[in-house]
Amino acid sequence: MALDIAPPITPEKRALMNANGWYQTVKGDVSHFTYLGVPESVLPSRGLKAVLMNGTIYWIPNILDPPVGSPQ
Repeated sequence: MALDIAPPITPEKRALMNANGWYQTVKGDVSHFTYLGVPESVLPSRGLKAVLMNGTIYWIPNILDPPVGSPQ
């Protein structure tokens, strides 16, 4: 499940969403939240990593980036 909420996304809105299991999971899409249903402390054990971009933390899959110059 996912939803977009109306900007501005304030720290208070983000904290409320996170406290209820909703996290930002699409880098650069500040309004988009995905329901993950667990506390933030559990997300790394679920294969996610926190990535900071423009002051926003996004939880994305923790996969290795290919080496620079390698075919995609």
